[in-house]
Amino acid sequence: MPLLAMVDGVRTVSTLLSDEQWQSLRTDVRAGRCSVRLPYCGAVAYLRTSKLGVRHFAHRAASDCASHSAETGQHLYAKNIIVQAARAAGWDAEPEARGEGWVADVLATGGMSKFAFEAQWSAQTRDQFEHRQHRYAADRVHGVWFTRYERSVPLPRRDLPVFHTAFAADSVTTVVNGTAMPLADAVIGLLTGRIGFRTHGRPASRPSRRCPVSSIPAIGAVVSRCYGRSNGRSSTDRAEREPRSAMR
Repeated sequence: MPLLAMVDGVRTVSTLLSDEQWQSLRTDVRAGRCSVRLPYCGAVAYLRTSKLGVRHFAHRAASDCASHSAETGQHLYAKNIIVQAARAAGWDAEPEARGEGWVADVLATGGMSKFAFEAQWSAQTRDQFEHRQHRYAADRVHGVWFTRYERSVPLPRRDLPVFHTAFAADSVTTVVNGTAMPLADAVIGLLTGRIGFRTHGRPASRPSRRCPVSSIPAIGAVVSRCYGRSNGRSSTDRAEREPRSAMR
């Protein structure tokens, strides 16, 4: 159920169209006045709305398309939240973006920086996280993972941000360093630098999955490493991360 399609050759994101634009497109498709095809496979597409109210595109006929894997309504819902949140933060955002050996649920681009957001709705091992993250890193893309499997969340690392995410009714919640927040807030926080990897000293305590600690040889102290909120901007160069104008 992709959010992205080619409408008369123009890349179009379903959920970025207004009610009037969506209805007009539906009318034109039914009248044969325009062509709607799925990218990558080139199949003719239908316009659909999921049970959760997310507009999307779909194959005209059921198929085992290698270019567009099956996904749940919840996964589609989460992807749309990420797209809307990234754009609200001033970044370009395109769903189902592709690179060399990877497909991102949503690719957010601001200046020279790129973030690949993954709503990982199926179980994934640490090795799988590492393997896919390396593919992003090879293309200078920052991978960020939201998984609904809490046991899949590894201990926090700067180069592998993974957050437990839960779906309830019509909302998606993400846990950042033990604090639950809407998925949209987490995405905006990560893109604006209000949420980032922190390293700071504190009294010795028992390591936890939320914010682990590791010993250092000086004065018997420990350093906690976790993702959390900040009042300042991240250390990423401000000019490098300057958002570009909205995609559509």
